[in-house]
Amino acid sequence: MRCFLTAQIALPVATTVAFFGLIARPLATAETKDIDVQSSVKGKNRKSVLVLGQVEGKRVQLGCTLSSPYCPETLKPGTYKMVELPSDKGTYNDCPNVDIYLDNKKVGEYCLLENNHEGGRRVRVPLDK
Repeated sequence: MRCFLTAQIALPVATTVAFFGLIARPLATAETKDIDVQSSVKGKNRKSVLVLGQVEGKRVQLGCTLSSPYCPETLKPGTYKMVELPSDKGTYNDCPNVDIYLDNKKVGEYCLLENNHEGGRRVRVPLDK
């Protein structure tokens, strides 16, 4: 009886551990960089937010549409963590997506509008439609 109960407990625990291991793996392997947010403003039509900052001393611009669930009104100046999402993940289809974290809590998901750091890409996407 003892072996049967152990098997009943061990199988669900092993399945749960494997499931969460698969989910956590992309976040653990994602490249995280510090971003120093300098300013954050609403777009002309009040439907988007533009964030200006620096990553590794190079200028970056991030944007999001306020109708998105992860687009805060604005970000306060300060240092955050930025994680670039895989090309098949994220809210925005026509640009690289990044998540912004403060104290290990996701505070926003943005479109990377301009990235001038070495090896990066330069993309412009209009958010005010």
